[in-house]
Amino acid sequence: MNNYHIHEIIGRGRQSKVYKARLKQSLEYVVVKACAKDLKPRVLQEVKVLNSMSHPNLLRFHTWYETQNHLWVILEYCVGGDLLALLRSDGRLPEASVLRLGRDLAAAVQHLHSKGILHCDLKPSNILLDGNGRLRLGGLGISRRFEVVQRQLATLPNGLREMQQGSPFYLAPETVHTPGLYTTASDLWAVGCILYECACGRPPFAASTTQQLNALILEAQPQLPPGCSPELEGLIARLLDKDPTTRCTWPELCSHPFWGASPPALMALPDEPVMDDLHLVAERSAQLAEHGEGEGGDGAAARHRASGSGSSLGSDAEFGAAGAAPGTIERSHSGGSSGGGVNLEALVYHPTDSVMKPIVGNKRIERPLESLFNPSLLPFQPLPVHKVVALPSQSRTAFVAALARTISGAAHPHTKLATLIYCESLCSDVGLVQEMVNGDMGPALVGLLDLDGKDGGLRLRAANMLGLLIRHASSISPSLAESGVCDALAAAIRQHEDPSLQRRAAAALGELLFYADSQHREVAAPAWDLAADAVQRLTALLQPGQDDISQHYAAKALENVFGLGGPWAHQLSTAETMGHLLHMVDSELPDVVRGTAASALCRLLRCEPSCLPPLLELGGVELLAAGLTDGSPRVQQACVTILCQLLTQRALAGPTTELCLGNELLLEGLASLLDNPAELLQVKALVALALLCRSPTGLVCVVSWQGLLGQMERLCCRERLQGGSGGSSDQYLAAAVSGLMVQLASNVVPLLRQAAAAARAGGARRAAQPAGTGGASSGSSSGGGLQPLEALLALLSSAAFRSLVVCDGLITGLADLLTREVGAPAGVAATDAHADLKVQLLNAIDAVCSHPELLIEHYAPVLSHLLPALSAAVASQRETPDTRFCCLKLLCDVVLQFVNEPRLYLSPIASEHTAADSGIANRQIDAAVGQYVLPLMPALFEDEDPMPLYALKLLGALLEFNRRWVADVAAAGLAGRFFEWLSISHPHNNVHNMRLCRLVADARVLPPEALVQLQAVDRVLAVLAYAHDNDVEPFLEPALHLCTSLMADVGPSESQKVIAALHLLLELAGSLDPDTALAAAHCLLKAAHLHPADAAAVMAAPESMALVVGLLDQAAAVSSGAASGGERGQQPQHGQPPPEPGEGGEQPPPLTFHPDCAPLLLLVLAAVVEARPELLHHYGASLRPAVAACLAAVGDPGLKRRWAGLLARTSP
Repeated sequence: MNNYHIHEIIGRGRQSKVYKARLKQSLEYVVVKACAKDLKPRVLQEVKVLNSMSHPNLLRFHTWYETQNHLWVILEYCVGGDLLALLRSDGRLPEASVLRLGRDLAAAVQHLHSKGILHCDLKPSNILLDGNGRLRLGGLGISRRFEVVQRQLATLPNGLREMQQGSPFYLAPETVHTPGLYTTASDLWAVGCILYECACGRPPFAASTTQQLNALILEAQPQLPPGCSPELEGLIARLLDKDPTTRCTWPELCSHPFWGASPPALMALPDEPVMDDLHLVAERSAQLAEHGEGEGGDGAAARHRASGSGSSLGSDAEFGAAGAAPGTIERSHSGGSSGGGVNLEALVYHPTDSVMKPIVGNKRIERPLESLFNPSLLPFQPLPVHKVVALPSQSRTAFVAALARTISGAAHPHTKLATLIYCESLCSDVGLVQEMVNGDMGPALVGLLDLDGKDGGLRLRAANMLGLLIRHASSISPSLAESGVCDALAAAIRQHEDPSLQRRAAAALGELLFYADSQHREVAAPAWDLAADAVQRLTALLQPGQDDISQHYAAKALENVFGLGGPWAHQLSTAETMGHLLHMVDSELPDVVRGTAASALCRLLRCEPSCLPPLLELGGVELLAAGLTDGSPRVQQACVTILCQLLTQRALAGPTTELCLGNELLLEGLASLLDNPAELLQVKALVALALLCRSPTGLVCVVSWQGLLGQMERLCCRERLQGGSGGSSDQYLAAAVSGLMVQLASNVVPLLRQAAAAARAGGARRAAQPAGTGGASSGSSSGGGLQPLEALLALLSSAAFRSLVVCDGLITGLADLLTREVGAPAGVAATDAHADLKVQLLNAIDAVCSHPELLIEHYAPVLSHLLPALSAAVASQRETPDTRFCCLKLLCDVVLQFVNEPRLYLSPIASEHTAADSGIANRQIDAAVGQYVLPLMPALFEDEDPMPLYALKLLGALLEFNRRWVADVAAAGLAGRFFEWLSISHPHNNVHNMRLCRLVADARVLPPEALVQLQAVDRVLAVLAYAHDNDVEPFLEPALHLCTSLMADVGPSESQKVIAALHLLLELAGSLDPDTALAAAHCLLKAAHLHPADAAAVMAAPESMALVVGLLDQAAAVSSGAASGGERGQQPQHGQPPPEPGEGGEQPPPLTFHPDCAPLLLLVLAAVVEARPELLHHYGASLRPAVAACLAAVGDPGLKRRWAGLLARTSP
């Protein structure tokens, strides 16, 4: 990256940034795209495609780098930006511009298709424009080759394919229905969407949710606005055809009249297997419809099998059973609901639980047979499959018949063997498979399976070929059954001395069983059934001691059959089969075999829930616990699913929950699954834990298990970040999290009831015991309530679950439990367990009260239940001091949070500029304070420390918010006591008490003579002097405010006492603390107004005047924005007259001054000068310049006029 100069950011994504850059030593500008390492597969895919392409309409690639934290891709710089920005700026484009852009886009996309590459993410933001307006196509991060799409459809589950899809607004209907189904037709659909957006200025399909958007894509027909040409309308209509098999193709697009005289050039395109399969299915459906079979006949079976094991999409193609739509969560109709619209039963099964993979040709079970043969041994020319398909119908039929004759005739065994191997290569085409299996080939293969004198290699190949035909056939004639195929395969399975033959016969019979069972799902399906003894021979392979691979084939067959749920599935769902599968899961077989057996067992139990009770009796919970920590992910998935099955059965949920909660290995297994790299296993474990939390006992156990709550919290937080708006995996996680949340919310109140019941039982036992006796029963009873409270406290301490579990019922229950504990009969000895219960209860209440947003949301039960309970606990003399103090602290926190919240409480002194919904709980809060808070105060003030301190703090804050309560306090006889406590030596003398004194003085609830009798002024001046002398700064401001208030209430003789402290007030006016300085200035002003002559006498002293001049100088400097000090001269020393101008002397450090004090100080000095004008004559040399500078700095017109008269009257 050192070769480039990086300039500004020109774009950004969730995990990438795009910079404009310049190659050093050149004038070439490029784009530098910095991507997170998580995007490496996408980045490398785009690099791979762009580096291999050269086309004028494809974005030019330069190079790429990898550093420790990022991937850097250097691309062509397009000065015109992207098409999305252009459309946002201009709206719809002229049709001429649409034609030019469309032609360039078609050329770029067709070039990709000609190389066998699908773009898969066509959208305006991936289309760039150069300086000449020519199109450059980029965004190839999820592009795929034709064969990759074919392989992914065959091997990846729906959820994983959904995660690799492009923008949802441009997905074709077939891709919406089947995630990952990308074809040239789906790219052409996106081209149509882009042309529509260019012509209209908006996408053809847009909605606020994914579900609504998908519905529009599948059903809506967008209309172009008036003014568009018929040619453009016709082209877009053809490109937006809902059926991919009839949608506009490249030949039609390139010859469309919309392009006029310069259409895009048509290029040769390679074969596209997925598109060919879509056309084949459509053709067969049309043929069946012509014969009157419609949707319910063989056509449905053909489509069903073409989408799964009967498709040519790949050897490991898979599909969901029971008609479940890809990527959806199947909804169960079993009883029970988790409430809140979330049905936990519906979350037991994931679409991957219904995935079916082929039996024959499954590489996970067994390697394919060698496919080499000697062409010279064949009595015919071995044409490749595509040439055989291209033969005329009669020639093709004759060729297939010749193959059958060769196999069944008198040819040499080597010739027959080579023919069979060649026939296997033809099974990739469904049409040829149909002709072979329903012609003479099937009976010929059955004949080869006859054991009399036949070559072992021929029998093996015959069984393998038969299995391939059955697997790939979309429909099989009953004549194959009449040929004895079942008996022949069953007889081959009996050949234990030839395990290879046994394996291939088992695979073929398994495919036949699956096909036969699928036919019962079709209304008009032909009669097709198997002999029971043949099926029993297949299931007998599950028994211990059989060949491992044969067992695997049998288990795979049952897995698919149980997934279908047809008649054979119910017939084979027996306790014996369940026992064999259980033994396989718990055996030393390879992980892949045990995984298939576990999946088959899970589907058996889903198909036949009546087998669940025997499973529980056989020690199923212990086996499941071991399976949760198994090394095979398939075993783990099956075991956690079976556990969920047990927990969702009404009759079994209780016993299963009890067994699970007593099995440490099972809980450890669920905890390990929550940390499993596979997200599906994490979500499955979350569903199982949610089901365990359906009972309060289960909730206690799950929440209390070490580490489980934190693991669940991480999953819930991850779901909130993802938002559940992604693919099916994200939706599954979101549904599981929602289900867990519902269980926690619905069980928290029963959890509290359980604690209350235990407390009641403990209280009854304690009351029944003789006084002075303890006993284990008492302790254990309270301990029974301790565990639910500990679990509740853990939930309240969780950021993810706290807001969920706090509700009106919880707050009411906590309050009731506290009231019950406080109201325990007197004289009953409390045990340690009972004390612990109370501690946990208070901790839970504290956890709720520590979050104001929760208290405010549930203010009604707090005021009606919690506040009275806390008040009763504070007033109870039977409680310990620690308990009472804790309750007082909680009471204090709750009340202060409520009165500080404008939405709840609007005090009489609040600003009138408040919201319309302010003060919605004024009446309730006033009533609660008056009934439950204020009556506590007299007793609290007589209590032990620190109770009085908190009482003073609470009462002071309340009176600040509502001065009307001052009268209630005075009526209780507390007003005078506040002033009595105003003493240096009294323990209640603190800032809260001084605030109460000031509030009492401001409210004038005490007559002046009472204040005089209480020596209020003397007390506050003593406190003020003490605080100043001993640097007790917190006392200064409240003492000054109280002094100011008292001067207005007491008589002249009492207020005159403040004059003696005038010099102290001057010093405090220069305090470093701005609030203290301001309070001192107000106090000075009050004293000067009440006693101007006495104030003038004090201020006439040189040391006082020195302070005044110094403060004025500092006020002028601060108010005018100077950094420090005055510029006119030195400040006087204390005790000396102010120096006259020109006098020398060392200048002391400047005083700090609050700028708001300047006008107050000028008013004080004005009152003094009016009372004693000679002060200006005596100190005029220093006082006049200081006043003038301060007036100029303050700029108050009224002050200037007042001082202009004073200065004029006293001019020299």
